[in-house]
Amino acid sequence: MQAALGLEALGHLGEWTASTVAHAHVLNEQLAGTGVDTPFVPPDRTHVFYQYAMYTKRRDAVVRRCIRSGIDVETLHVDVCTRLPLFRAAHAPTPGAEQAATAIQLPVYASLTLEDVGRVAAVVRDAVAAA
Repeated sequence: MQAALGLEALGHLGEWTASTVAHAHVLNEQLAGTGVDTPFVPPDRTHVFYQYAMYTKRRDAVVRRCIRSGIDVETLHVDVCTRLPLFRAAHAPTPGAEQAATAIQLPVYASLTLEDVGRVAAVVRDAVAAA
């Protein structure tokens, strides 16, 4: 059953990806100038925006305000390996992984409407301003 669902979903992948990319562009535009670091995509690359990771000061306060306003944001939900005792001595510092651990992931999934995405941006703007 899962394979059948997955195969059917592949037929929609292009459409869904186009929606997530469009949603990410809306967020980039609406969060510009707010003190939020939005995703950077080099000009010679593409991004499917499986996740939309942004950065801001006072992350936890912003996350709380967003969640209390009904926006389902997430924070990194995996361990940074170099923080684990098993790996600490064996690896050099990992500043990219450390930065990733401070991300806020905003919803951009395909089933959102442009109105939904606008609301996400508005709540994030308000949360950042209040934090």
